[in-house]
Amino acid sequence: MLIQTEFEGFGEEDFAIYRQACWASNLHNRARMQTKDRLNALARRLQGFNGLTLEASSEIPSVWNQRQVKDQWVYALRQPELRKRMAPAFAKQMTLSTLVGDPAEHHRHAVIALKLDDKGFEIGLRLHSHAVIDLENLIAARATNAASVAELCNAMPSELQLKGQKVTAEALYAEAESCLAQGTEWVNVVASLDAETVINMGVGLVDHLNALMPSLRALYDAVAWSEANDFIGLCDRLTQWQKERAEREQIEKAEAEKAEAEKAERVKAARELAESRQADQQAWRARSLKAKALSEKQRAEKQAAKAAEEAEKAEPTDRNAQIKAEAEAQKEEAERHMIEEGLMPEPVKSADAESHAEVKSESKAATEAPKAADEGGVAGDKRSFRGAGDRRNRGPKARAEDESNRNRGAGDRRNRAAQSDEDAGKNRNRGAKDRRQSEASEAHSGRKSPSNRKPFHKESAAQNGAEAQESASNAANEKKQAAQESKAAVLPVIEAGRKCILKRGIFQGKQGEIQGFEKGYYKIKIGAVSFNVAQADVEALP
Repeated sequence: MLIQTEFEGFGEEDFAIYRQACWASNLHNRARMQTKDRLNALARRLQGFNGLTLEASSEIPSVWNQRQVKDQWVYALRQPELRKRMAPAFAKQMTLSTLVGDPAEHHRHAVIALKLDDKGFEIGLRLHSHAVIDLENLIAARATNAASVAELCNAMPSELQLKGQKVTAEALYAEAESCLAQGTEWVNVVASLDAETVINMGVGLVDHLNALMPSLRALYDAVAWSEANDFIGLCDRLTQWQKERAEREQIEKAEAEKAEAEKAERVKAARELAESRQADQQAWRARSLKAKALSEKQRAEKQAAKAAEEAEKAEPTDRNAQIKAEAEAQKEEAERHMIEEGLMPEPVKSADAESHAEVKSESKAATEAPKAADEGGVAGDKRSFRGAGDRRNRGPKARAEDESNRNRGAGDRRNRAAQSDEDAGKNRNRGAKDRRQSEASEAHSGRKSPSNRKPFHKESAAQNGAEAQESASNAANEKKQAAQESKAAVLPVIEAGRKCILKRGIFQGKQGEIQGFEKGYYKIKIGAVSFNVAQADVEALP
């Protein structure tokens, strides 16, 4: 932001703030800013800066000026576009440390500068030792443009001097060579005014400087490189470098596109690999879950088969216990009935208890034999009826044959059971009659049986019980044989390897495979489990 827009001259304070004591102090930043503004206003009043850009040095201590503000500059240099085009030449001719360590633009290009410090004021053409292109161009002009440079130097006002002397072409070339070889820091063609003179001139300083500007601008145009003032062939080099740079950029672009394509391919391959691994993992997880489910199912089937087997094993035991309990109850009922009818004496607690116990055991055998025969027949009938029920789907003709066989078997069993009951009753009556006759004979004769002789009725009862037991056993065997013959007749054996379905039990409705047949039981395999199933509970599949 400009504090002063019109130049009104300099005062003593404008020079005092650039004393050495003030170089690094930030307390004078505002005062230096005001002086910088006055210097800018003076430069805008000067003529001859057309086609150039005006810039100014910083008034604040910073890293760019080594944190010291020794003087204030306003300078005119070439346009930014031309400076950008010259950048490849600087990059090739200067070290990286120089480019980084001294980034000031007015050190790389020829400038027409206004400078103010504590001593006074200067205006002139300046070339820094880092302005290598302009220095080389000035030196190269000696061969082709020496006359023009010499003419300019001779026409230059006496106030413009080179190292305190009149400017000559040879002195200018020599100074440029020394500066390029780092012998000196600056090539200065300047006019110097002390502080007091400048203060006294006031606004008249503008006219005084405008009188010097034509000579300075002509010398600047002869020294500074441009496409029209190219004595070092920089235009061709810049064109070549630009072409090389374009080719390099094209190659870099192609390599970048190739790298991007390769990266995309790698990303795609990585994504496909990740998806493949994820799919494999999901498939493996599904197989694991399926195997686990199958294992659970097999274990459940195995447990069920084991439970069924244990149930089958436990069923006869439970049935035997039930039969035994029923037999005991029937025995007690028979003994009570025989005691009431007078067919057996009441139990006594005497020395003859053993004889009474034997008589009771014989009576029990005699009464249980017919019931066992009847129960055997009933059990046979139940098994026959269950088999017939399981074979209802075998067709009308087969059902008729089954019904005929079942009726014939049932009739035979009833006849045998009736005959056995009749024989057992005859034996009981005959034993009871013999006992009564013996008692009557003893009472009539007045004789008593010796104590060491067994009663006659005991031997008769034992004989009758044995005959009844034998008859009942024969009847049960006949019933069992008849039931087995009936089953074998109506239930054909299914050959091994055939598919079948279970009709009863915990596996009802399950399909399996026949593995063998033995003693009325099939060996069935369902999944990985094998177990035995009754013949009547299995039906072959077509």
